[in-house]
Amino acid sequence: YKGIEGYVKIIMNGKTYDFLPGDRFAKYNQKLPSKGLVAEIPVSAMNADKALDYKILMNVKGIEKLYFIPGADIYSMSLKSDYPSPGFAGAFLPSERNVTDGGFEAEWVINESNLYMTDVYDSKFGVDFVVPVSQYQQTERAMKYSFMIILLIFMGIFLVEVISGKNVSIVQYIVTGLSLCLFYLLLLSFTEYMPFTLAYTISSALTVVALGAYFAGILRSRLAYAFAGTVAAFYGFIYLLLSLESGSLLVGTMALFLVLCVMMYFTRNINRRGYVPGDQTGNPSCLPSGGQEVNEGKGPDSLE
Repeated sequence: YKGIEGYVKIIMNGKTYDFLPGDRFAKYNQKLPSKGLVAEIPVSAMNADKALDYKILMNVKGIEKLYFIPGADIYSMSLKSDYPSPGFAGAFLPSERNVTDGGFEAEWVINESNLYMTDVYDSKFGVDFVVPVSQYQQTERAMKYSFMIILLIFMGIFLVEVISGKNVSIVQYIVTGLSLCLFYLLLLSFTEYMPFTLAYTISSALTVVALGAYFAGILRSRLAYAFAGTVAAFYGFIYLLLSLESGSLLVGTMALFLVLCVMMYFTRNINRRGYVPGDQTGNPSCLPSGGQEVNEGKGPDSLE
């Protein structure tokens, strides 16, 4: 009962009764449950000719779920709350529900036939107070996308190599991978002291600036800025996926398909030797290291 604050009371026919732990009554009456809360109400407080009108007063805080156990031939219950993200669970789902940004309303109607051959504690039902996307859940989800981000950025580096004609060494690939991994450590550290959006913005900005400056020194061309912009776009796209409560799988899959199409377009002319043909006849567009063009003729007279 950690989530219950203060006493739990029931008001019946204008009189108030307190709920007490069930084990206080079970030792006197074996038919009463030893678990849960039990209120001792005299028979004189009930009128068999009229429906019982009662109200239960209970203050709860810090709970993850609220469940009920039906105990009547026809059990009807309505639940209303200002919590916007409920998760209905248990043996019975609500007959009617209405969930909005301002809260939810739900109604259950359970009859005795629904409880046939069902243990009393297995028939519980209720609502889970789901936290839609907390900052720690967002950090965990961001780490699940780490492999995809690193793979896409490495493919981007490969395309930069093809377009610029400059080689990126294996050491530079490793340093880039380390900086991408450090992004998630930065994100986890910043989320301890600030909201997730701000932490993600700072972490991604630091990573993009570091990679942009690093590849500016490697490539010494404007392709470094294009590469940094691509990395920033990847991080922005991942943030969009993290912010979505539903549809993130569809959006992510379609975006990956689009990225794959772009990769296919830029790599369509790469052959097995690693260079890009200059035309459809297969003549290479790159020159040998000596800077002289070689004609594919026969004999020594074929060289100019």
